[in-house]
Amino acid sequence: MGPLLILSDTEEGLDLPMALLYYSRMRLATQLLPLLRASTLPAHVVSVFAAGFEGVGSFIHQDLGLDKASNHSLVNARTHCVYMTTMLFEQLAKQNEGKVAFVHAYPFIVITPAHSSPTMPWWFRLLWFLLGALIRRFVALSAEESGDRHLSLSGSRYPPRHSESMGEDVVLSTDGVRGGGAYAVDSTGEPTPKQEKRVKHYSGLPKDMADRVWEHLMDVFQKIEDKNRT
Repeated sequence: MGPLLILSDTEEGLDLPMALLYYSRMRLATQLLPLLRASTLPAHVVSVFAAGFEGVGSFIHQDLGLDKASNHSLVNARTHCVYMTTMLFEQLAKQNEGKVAFVHAYPFIVITPAHSSPTMPWWFRLLWFLLGALIRRFVALSAEESGDRHLSLSGSRYPPRHSESMGEDVVLSTDGVRGGGAYAVDSTGEPTPKQEKRVKHYSGLPKDMADRVWEHLMDVFQKIEDKNRT
């Protein structure tokens, strides 16, 4: 949680929150795909962040990397990560049919040391000091319970796209296909957002937006690789 409060860029010129929450995760997932596809059992990629929170900030599709200073904010960075993770996972699910499933999960409030980290703003630490006991008792999840819930996201309810065997409890994927291989779920493992909300958030985007997101990611990777060679 702490690094999310820092508005700065990485040495590669990437927005820091987006580097932590999107670019690095997609790099890890794409680089591991050959090993995941080689598995004799269905493999899963699970990214834990903010599934279902498309409507909180602005998705500025003309500036995917939030390079323009006026577009740069923590809220927009989070929103970009949510949108682009969904679109990237849908593409990866299609490219890895029957082999790899991709799950973006919202963990809810989980008790970790991050809540009292000195990198948090003073007002957040004060609120946590005053209300933390009540939140821990009645609202939040323990790290152990959250871990168990996220481990279950690698189960049969979230199969790869066009998997050979699908049970009756397979959940709806982000593109509206049951068992479509890319899933956005809440802390209980159920799909979120509702399908009508997804239509609202994504229907106004350019038709080739998913392709643009893919090209942007590959371009970022290529530029960093080229820089590291010099």
